[in-house]
Amino acid sequence: MRRLEILCPVIFLLALVRVEFSTAATITVGPNDCSAPTVNSAISSANPGDTVKLICTGTVNWTNTVTVSGGVELIGPGSMSTNSWPLVIDCSGGTQQPVIQITNASNQPLNRVSGLEFQNYVNTSGYLIWATGQGLGPSPYYGAYRIDNNYFNSINQVCRLMWLDSSAGEMTGLVDHNVIYDSEQIAPIESYAPTGLSLGQDAWDRPLNLGDAHALFIESNQWIVDNNGGWYSTGLEAPHGAGAKFVYRYNTWNCSKSFTTDFAGGHGPDIGNCGGVTGTRSMEIYGNTGTFSSSCYAGITIRSGTALVYNNAATSGQMYAGLWEDRASTSEIVGLDWPSLNYYKPCKQAPQISDFATCWPLPYGISACGSISGAHGGAGNVSSQCVGTLGTTFWNNSFAPGASNDGPNQTYVTLNREYWNASSGPQANLPATCTADGNTYYGTTDTNQLYKCTATDVWTLVYTAYTYPHPLTNDIQPPDGLRLLQ
Repeated sequence: MRRLEILCPVIFLLALVRVEFSTAATITVGPNDCSAPTVNSAISSANPGDTVKLICTGTVNWTNTVTVSGGVELIGPGSMSTNSWPLVIDCSGGTQQPVIQITNASNQPLNRVSGLEFQNYVNTSGYLIWATGQGLGPSPYYGAYRIDNNYFNSINQVCRLMWLDSSAGEMTGLVDHNVIYDSEQIAPIESYAPTGLSLGQDAWDRPLNLGDAHALFIESNQWIVDNNGGWYSTGLEAPHGAGAKFVYRYNTWNCSKSFTTDFAGGHGPDIGNCGGVTGTRSMEIYGNTGTFSSSCYAGITIRSGTALVYNNAATSGQMYAGLWEDRASTSEIVGLDWPSLNYYKPCKQAPQISDFATCWPLPYGISACGSISGAHGGAGNVSSQCVGTLGTTFWNNSFAPGASNDGPNQTYVTLNREYWNASSGPQANLPATCTADGNTYYGTTDTNQLYKCTATDVWTLVYTAYTYPHPLTNDIQPPDGLRLLQ
């Protein structure tokens, strides 16, 4: 269906032009004034399902937070497909945190931010974009928000590019087709928990079904690292764990400098930084490719929950995957009050590494299953693979996974207990025979599926990836029935 634009000399004298359809409207902002207050005014006047379209070009300085809420799409003139972003949002001089806040709620249309370039954000502790709240979007529940086709240009490395927090309940969304140039990390968390429980507990209490829509999807983005020196997380990292569930797929990387970076990963309980936090619930990391210089190291880090990592490739340079149990590190437990940390129960003794032998497995560990017995502070969930669920599994990557070289992790993260390596190949080459030893898997290289040998010579399909491209990438045009509002 074709879009219909209305051009009128009188209209262009106005800052706002509203083009309304029978069930949705387009509110046009510009071409002369796309300041943050003007944009906020347009969003405030919008109804659920409306689009606020920015038609300004050049550079606009935003020193106030722009809030996108109520099921409104904020659309600029840029696009990854054209590799052009005519409207640049300059964040210098402002102290706002964040620059854009996306406030989601249940049963509302999609909130969206698209087509903008951002630069010069140097807040030392803030987020450029902060998505918060809850919601799965309208039926058929593809997601509450979308952040797409933006250019993030050198966002300061001591803040975070995005903080995506399901703070009021389960919240899903899509981050796609963005160019991320020398910018800090995307940080997904799900902090919501019933009163008195550890952050992220709600995510651990819900059933885990990998391959469905109940996750944050980060797909088809381009990361470019062109900054020398040191380390910082430029990719996707779930800080403090806190129940995060994400799918990181079909992204491309180009790292040409001397650098060590997180490609993708998630923290565990992370007790050295903040107590009362669970760990990352699940990660699906697949189909990503990277070109890395010989001195650029990109890592996948797994410290909690269930991860499926497959079909990732470095066309040059190297990637690595590390698994470890933070709580087996002296630096993580010294000085903490062990009994007060609920996720250690039933461990009651002083925190010493030697104590792990008597209270292992710890809850929220790698491949830990389900919720804690008794909802919270009970006997603890197991760290070995659970019946009927998947454990952390790798196949067909251009790197080999392994426990961190930190000594204790050699004991507490082991093959065929916390993680598994599957054989792999095309789906048509699924072997005719197999041994049902509980550790035999076959991952496909062409259909994104995983099989487990459940009986002698019997393969059972246990995982199929969610549809790609994500359904929210379909550009839904507004219906006919145009009318003009001034």
